[in-house]
Amino acid sequence: MQPDAYAVEAGPLAATFVAAHLHETGRIAATEAKLASQPESLAFLDMREENDLATVCADTAPRHMEFWGLDQEYVGAGGLLLQAMLATKLRPHSRAAIQAAQQHEQAAEREASRTHDVRQLYMIQAPERDIHSLAEAFRVDGNQQSRILLRERVASHEIYRRSVVGDPESRRLRAVLLKQHLLARIVRLNRRKPQARILFKFGSMHMGRGFDPQHVLNLGNAVAEIADAEGVTSLHITVLGARGAAGSSSGYRQQPQPDRFDLASEPQAAWLLPALRAALPCGSGREQTATLFDLRGLRSQQLHMAAEWEHVVFSYDLLILLPEVSPATPL
Repeated sequence: MQPDAYAVEAGPLAATFVAAHLHETGRIAATEAKLASQPESLAFLDMREENDLATVCADTAPRHMEFWGLDQEYVGAGGLLLQAMLATKLRPHSRAAIQAAQQHEQAAEREASRTHDVRQLYMIQAPERDIHSLAEAFRVDGNQQSRILLRERVASHEIYRRSVVGDPESRRLRAVLLKQHLLARIVRLNRRKPQARILFKFGSMHMGRGFDPQHVLNLGNAVAEIADAEGVTSLHITVLGARGAAGSSSGYRQQPQPDRFDLASEPQAAWLLPALRAALPCGSGREQTATLFDLRGLRSQQLHMAAEWEHVVFSYDLLILLPEVSPATPL
């Protein structure tokens, strides 16, 4: 594809850190060092395959490739955000407020490490007084970059705070943030290169047209609408593994455990059985034989479809089934 920009399900600050090391021979070592001091701060980019893919995209781009993190900052990124604020050449009042917040962040991280409970982290449990103190300090002697980082901090905190108590509004707030990040970056990119090629890699909940299964107008719908308005195209692809294992979190600072699945035997995936039966058999040895279903021809046939099929057919252009998948490798 040779993308002009590659957008991922990570925060802007996380993507900025990874982008700085994309072409370095010590890229993986630098990422592992960052994760040793700030675990769970990079969201997906802390997986070797995801990190490698960013490098592959950058290496195949004909010119400089922009690397976008469009999501909220990850749950362990509280310290990363405070460090970034501190690096913006702040004056004494703002610097003191950040240093006070860092003490609270470090105490929260120690508690989360002791209990393996991610909900103890500063990104979720930060005292409201810290946010108010930072906002007041930045009004006195902050700078534009520190205020931008504080807005990211406030948005991420609100999404996680609502999510841990099961408030569905967190999903809408997250989608809004994704779209705001996207629009800001597309406007800048279009000035440099109109009708640029952009590759997005997100979970399938985010990338379909229309309302997602949780009744949110998500990032993929914004991509489709922007493409329509610009007179260009968007191609939406969903990739599923028929069986295998996925990494399942077992707690903060704990190695993810493989969670095996087989869609053919799961009641909630019964709607997918026609595609599973039609899929090509797996190749011998380590070969993988993917099956691609072009869904676009189904939209005009007025077929009676299960609700799940109707959603996939009108949200996505292509469905790819992989016969077997394995978890990504944590750094």
